[in-house]
Amino acid sequence: MARIVSDKKKLHLYLRAASEESTLSVPRCRHFGECGGCEFQNITYEAQLDLKRRALAFIAEAVLAEDAPPVEGGLPAAIRSLADMLAGVEPELVASPLPFSYRQRMDYVYAFDKAGLRRAHRHRQVVELEECPLLGGEGFGVFRAALDLAKREELPSYDYMRHVGDLRYFVVRRSRSGGVMLSLVTKTLERGDAVRKILGELLDSSLIVSGHWLHAPGMGDVSFGSRIEHVGEPTIDECLNGVRLGIGPNTFFQANPVVAETAYARIAGFLTKNDLVLDMYSGVGSIALTVAGNAGKVLAAENQPENVILARRNIAVNAVDNVELVESDAVHFLQVQTTADGVRPDAIVVNPPRPGVGVEGIDAIARIAPARIAYLSCNPFTLLRDMRRLAVGYALQSLTLFDMFPQTRHFETLALFERR
Repeated sequence: MARIVSDKKKLHLYLRAASEESTLSVPRCRHFGECGGCEFQNITYEAQLDLKRRALAFIAEAVLAEDAPPVEGGLPAAIRSLADMLAGVEPELVASPLPFSYRQRMDYVYAFDKAGLRRAHRHRQVVELEECPLLGGEGFGVFRAALDLAKREELPSYDYMRHVGDLRYFVVRRSRSGGVMLSLVTKTLERGDAVRKILGELLDSSLIVSGHWLHAPGMGDVSFGSRIEHVGEPTIDECLNGVRLGIGPNTFFQANPVVAETAYARIAGFLTKNDLVLDMYSGVGSIALTVAGNAGKVLAAENQPENVILARRNIAVNAVDNVELVESDAVHFLQVQTTADGVRPDAIVVNPPRPGVGVEGIDAIARIAPARIAYLSCNPFTLLRDMRRLAVGYALQSLTLFDMFPQTRHFETLALFERR
């Protein structure tokens, strides 16, 4: 039996070969080549963008070569394929204005008495960082100050191979308004005294405005957890396209706020003033609130408790009266509530996690048959696989790569569809 090569491995092998032909640049960070946080600092930013254009074409070819899953009712010969859908649509690429210091969040692992990021291609090793140009000076300074205090308090690092120790992660979040949030993620609750001291001193010294102690007792390698205590403000605020958004310690938020503004504005411009819009995977309401001014009404579907709380707060803070929060799994809402309540959205916006919308979700969308679909994805493999099912009834209007992650292989892709 042939070995199945993962999407991640396929893309890595392709980009490694393609990057050898790229224009070289002097890496900005002393840890480049050793640390796994960046992959492309040794080539120019223009060459990075060209690689990502080529990567999308490579991924499309890889997905087209796969056996497509069956579609309910079969596939009549007249139905256009994914290849037909992609034909004639030239992908656009939107660069990041900030190739460095763009990240809103960094998760620095603390293991084997070293704090930083994992060694390139070596999950079992950690590189102790003395700089990190992805996050920038202010945020990185908070991380280093917190690490010094953790060592002073003799708060042990967590060995994720033998599952001993305590402090797992330093999670730093910063907003463009200047506020920094630090979360300390621990395996146990045994050293609360040390955690409180670290967060308290950082708050007193004005290095942070919000500090959180998160508890992650499981065996999985995670950088989030149950909130135990906090100091200072419970959230920090970010502003996207004039929308004020509260962000918590466990909140998903785009890593590159500047590029996210452009992507969200593109989605808003795709809608019409009379549209009833369903925003699936709404989170804290980032997209729902951004597009509200371009829609008749927005239903924001979210079921993660912390996100629900912040979404309600964000709707109230922005005084928006045409966004309704729906506390439900998005796919369940499509399958059950839209049928029971007779709700038929004119447009659906999806920004799913890496696994994508999936068969059940795409089939539910297709059953409702909205006039417009906006699909923003961090995983082009799953986006293109979901597009295979949308090819039955939709035409692709545009495909845009947003470079949310300079210096790395990753990018976001926005596909806009109209019902044929």
